[in-house]
Amino acid sequence: MLQTDESNYQNAFVLYQKQGGKLSHLNFRLGIIDRLIERHGVVNEKKGRPEPLPLTEENFLEGTPPTDKKLRPTRSHYVCLQDANRSDSRANANEMLHNAPDTPITGRAI
Repeated sequence: MLQTDESNYQNAFVLYQKQGGKLSHLNFRLGIIDRLIERHGVVNEKKGRPEPLPLTEENFLEGTPPTDKKLRPTRSHYVCLQDANRSDSRANANEMLHNAPDTPITGRAI
């Protein structure tokens, strides 16, 4: 079973204390951090915006193949399709509201 880093640090501290270590838990962990930096170096933190990754083939959609009616067909824009569906939904809702029987919900007198 894999242990998390936190439990590994805690277990290492318990072993350190059993061997007669006198550091506090905080100073023990700071010592681990110092040794990691000595061994692996300091992380280079750049300030500002990160540079974008270069575009690859995966960033582009495949073209829509030609059909009998269109030699160069195009895809519909996702947002435009959503707007079309939304307007259809509104029209259906308005139609249902106008065809509903008289109730307090429709706002018409009973």
